[in-house]
Amino acid sequence: VYVRGACDPNVTAIKLTEPAVNLSVHDNLINRCGSGITSDAAWSSVGEILDAKTFLVGRGTIAYERRQSHRYRGFHVAWFRANKPAGQSVLEGFDPETFRFTLTQPREMEVGDRFEVFPYSANWKMHDNTIAGCLRPVVLASHGSATSLFQDNLITRGDADAKSAIEASGAFKLLGNRFHGFE
Repeated sequence: VYVRGACDPNVTAIKLTEPAVNLSVHDNLINRCGSGITSDAAWSSVGEILDAKTFLVGRGTIAYERRQSHRYRGFHVAWFRANKPAGQSVLEGFDPETFRFTLTQPREMEVGDRFEVFPYSANWKMHDNTIAGCLRPVVLASHGSATSLFQDNLITRGDADAKSAIEASGAFKLLGNRFHGFE
């Protein structure tokens, strides 16, 4: 994935979004993009509260899993109220026909509370990529997990005005990466 000519701040080469699981991103050449490899978390809001463990989804970007999928069983929920973290829960499951989420334990909720769903074990492996000349080469801004690996990648600044090679705010293992041109 590359931009001809000057680095384009509006181009993102590869974007990964939780709650995706079992991802392998490898052997890519990314050059002169605004963002190289990024991750973020999908979110939704509570639309209606049915009881202390069950709620309906309001607006947001979380994918509605199919009946024959994991249906978010055992996935974690990060809660936010007034844009501030407000705890975590674990999901018992999701009903794709009624759009109901059910928690394993009761929780005080309010309509409009924002939540992000993420897996206990994401199984993400991003390895052997070359990222060069990007303004934000790697931005890992999702929850991640103990099985989220960013390994054996080459990141070079080139002529881009990049402040850092990697920005990571979640649980990611950074192993054996090589950096060139960064302080």
